[in-house]
Amino acid sequence: MTRRHSPRHTSRHGALSAQGAASRVSIGAVVACLLAAGALLALRVWCANRVGIYMWSYAGHLDDALLVRYAQPDHFTNPDWLSMVKVMGFPLFLLLVRASHLTFATAIALLWGLAAALVADIVRTLAPRHPWWTLVAYAATLFHPIGFSPDCGTRLYRNTVMAPLYITVLALMVLLVLHTLEGRRAAWLLADGLALAVSVTAAYFMKEDGTWLLACLALADLAAIVCAWCVRRLWDPVLTGRRGTALRGGAVAVASHAAASARDAIRRPAILALVVAIVLPWGVLAGSTAVYEGVNERAFGVRGMETRMSGQLGGFVERLYWIDAEGRSSYVWAPADAVAKAFDASPTLCSHPELRDQLINHPMTTGTLYSNPVKGDILTWDVRYALVTSGLWQSDGQVDALFRQVNAELDAAFADGSLPRDTQRIHLLASVGGMTRDDLHAVLDGAMRSLYSQVVLDNFAPGSRTGDTLDASAAAEAADLANTPYLVDYATSGIDYDAVNRWIGRLVRVFRVLNIALAALALVCAVWGIVRFVRRRQSQSRRGVRAGGADALTPEAVAGAWHATAAWWIIVVCLGLAAGLNVGLEWFEMGVETHYATYLTYFYDIPAIAALVVLCAASLAYALRRFDVRHVRVTS
Repeated sequence: MTRRHSPRHTSRHGALSAQGAASRVSIGAVVACLLAAGALLALRVWCANRVGIYMWSYAGHLDDALLVRYAQPDHFTNPDWLSMVKVMGFPLFLLLVRASHLTFATAIALLWGLAAALVADIVRTLAPRHPWWTLVAYAATLFHPIGFSPDCGTRLYRNTVMAPLYITVLALMVLLVLHTLEGRRAAWLLADGLALAVSVTAAYFMKEDGTWLLACLALADLAAIVCAWCVRRLWDPVLTGRRGTALRGGAVAVASHAAASARDAIRRPAILALVVAIVLPWGVLAGSTAVYEGVNERAFGVRGMETRMSGQLGGFVERLYWIDAEGRSSYVWAPADAVAKAFDASPTLCSHPELRDQLINHPMTTGTLYSNPVKGDILTWDVRYALVTSGLWQSDGQVDALFRQVNAELDAAFADGSLPRDTQRIHLLASVGGMTRDDLHAVLDGAMRSLYSQVVLDNFAPGSRTGDTLDASAAAEAADLANTPYLVDYATSGIDYDAVNRWIGRLVRVFRVLNIALAALALVCAVWGIVRFVRRRQSQSRRGVRAGGADALTPEAVAGAWHATAAWWIIVVCLGLAAGLNVGLEWFEMGVETHYATYLTYFYDIPAIAALVVLCAASLAYALRRFDVRHVRVTS
């Protein structure tokens, strides 16, 4: 009986033998890493509860108490003018926390544990011979300082959930692509698709600006399709020796055995599973959105997720951003002149002078829109407030119908030229103000400064603190939802806030050094990947053949090259994603008060920080993979 040769130990020149020996990871090392990961997770849970959480119960801070109110049983049965200004992702998470009987801090720590495990799995997949470095990636993600910041780590608010959730979503997208590239069996891909369906849907409903997630998901799906095509069209011919290279002796047996395995894994069950994995997140998200919008239509009379940034009322504010008006700038998106022109162009608005008076002369801020123009998207709140104070607000459905007519009239005025359109500004999205070309230079400069701040953790403030209990009812409701009794009286928490913040400060100093090192590594890896590609093309053009000879066409050699290429593309895509998201943040931040700039870097730009986390993991894996290749060449 002929003995099959293992692809880990057979090579014509011995290179694969060395590679196979190096690839064997000690079971003891794996067990030790798993035990260490469990201990680190327990430590993270303990730290989360020692750091504590807080909330702003006073209605003047609005969002904290508002989202707690959304989680109450009468949210859909007792509507008011704020019932549709936010989406329901975080209130549903609070209900899950209460049902689990875990404290909010513990639930968040476990979510960070999930995110860290997925990031570590990316490193393990790309560099499987380095379990201890995988553990380092796990620990670095688990204890990322953003998880201990005041507005993204310890506050009873949706940002605290978004940080680990976005990392989870991006890591799952990367793993779907890598598992497709590796030819994983159907069960793996179906699990990836199901996990993506749940996480993408949860993240999309966590905040109103989740469109960027859909773009990332579409890109990941496209990458998975390309990988599946590459595996079927390029990998299998290599394994079966049909590229004209004579694989000798045991290498032929290796190729035949691996090719049969690849056909079983890819051509029959996995292609169908990949289709399901790609379609499932979109289907679940579409179904969930339809159900949610249907519930809102029945309860509030408006079919939509929210009406502050979308719907007919949100559409009215977007049209104000397009009107050519005096007083518009990069930070004043809807000046008083634009509001006045909109009222003059709409007969429906003209019939409600009380609304015009309230909106222009009595906004939520002090003064008038002429003396104190509102900045950024604050007018989305002022319009609702003016509708209430003028007596026009009856229900979301009634207001939606009113502004459907108003928007039709404004569109007609735009079309016939009676309402001038601002053509001097560039609009990134309809929901934000436009910028001139000169403004764009400031946006790009600010985006780079924001990216720098996220790497070096500039002006980072520790997040262990007390909130307020000015609204005793809201505080009690929050304490019940978060299973955290001290939210009604912080004196009973037993937390030494000063000592905890000193510990967080030391953690931040460690991560500053680590982040700078990883950022430098990412840049080196990105440049090195380009250099290697250029050298390979030059070598091919000189030789007229594929560089590397027969060994380059063996299964492990091809797998190593593809993993290195995949890691490089992850680096490039995540770097571009982080930069692009920072541009979007800076565009929005132009319309916000200057003294909020540092605050906004960590409050709004969680998606960019999540992309940087995945970027650092891919950079580490790429460096380890290149080290393995050089080590094998030397030892062989």
